[in-house]
Amino acid sequence: PCGARFFLFLAHRADAAKTQRAFASVRAAGWRAEDVVLADTSRGGDLAGVPSLAASGAQHWRAPTTLSYSQVFDVARRRALEADGGTDFFLWMHSDAALHARGGGAAASVMQQLCELQASGRPWSLAGFHPQVDVLCAFSTAAVRAAGDSDVYVPLYMHDYDYYDRMEREGYHLVRLETMGGHRSGP
Repeated sequence: PCGARFFLFLAHRADAAKTQRAFASVRAAGWRAEDVVLADTSRGGDLAGVPSLAASGAQHWRAPTTLSYSQVFDVARRRALEADGGTDFFLWMHSDAALHARGGGAAASVMQQLCELQASGRPWSLAGFHPQVDVLCAFSTAAVRAAGDSDVYVPLYMHDYDYYDRMEREGYHLVRLETMGGHRSGP
């Protein structure tokens, strides 16, 4: 809505059906397929065998090997830093999550909040959306540039805290915004 340059990064690891549901929830929430990066980090390239995702119009990226969480995050970070024309931020969503779209307006609501945050001039690092910050969040490209690459030796879940702390030390602050989302278990 505000001319923001962004992408939504959806990293797939193991369950193609969950990734398919996550992608469908993103589309139902109002994001365009071409704004989504489906990152296949599975051992066997699972997403290539899902016709609805292969022909979805989303951008596809295939990892050369299975990657850790911090390595996958660095792929998204580098993509944001190296994109033609640059990016203002990138959204990150778990592939085992689903957005609870209220009439398809979630994308517009999230983007409006991010546009307002960008326009405020406030140095922000991570915009986390309720109820769980890690289901759908946005990272400021300026903040990830300042914080640098992930420490790939920090274990899963601790990576988040380490990286948030590094962005904070660089003068970029966590912001909580509002939307709907949650991890899904089961079909």
